[in-house]
Amino acid sequence: MSSIDDAMLSEIITVEAGISRFRSTSTTGKTIYQFSVTFPSKNASAEDVRARRNTYTDTFLGQVKEKIEQGSGISCITGTILKDPYAELNEAILIYFKV
Repeated sequence: MSSIDDAMLSEIITVEAGISRFRSTSTTGKTIYQFSVTFPSKNASAEDVRARRNTYTDTFLGQVKEKIEQGSGISCITGTILKDPYAELNEAILIYFKV
């Protein structure tokens, strides 16, 4: 990102703030389930922020893969995992755990 006014940065901040409203270290799975049954409209909001987050994480993953294919240096965890043939985490796992 070239500046603090970058549209992608604004999207990331907005989406991650939305995700933080759905997640909490003090919230249990039971509480989340009861909340989603009681307030089904919140599920739509959660799905929206998940889809929006997937959009930019897919963009970033594509950029990392492109740099790996070009032989460029990658100094990030995802790049290191994707380049390591013996890594126990693979792309499918990285995608599964992104939200």
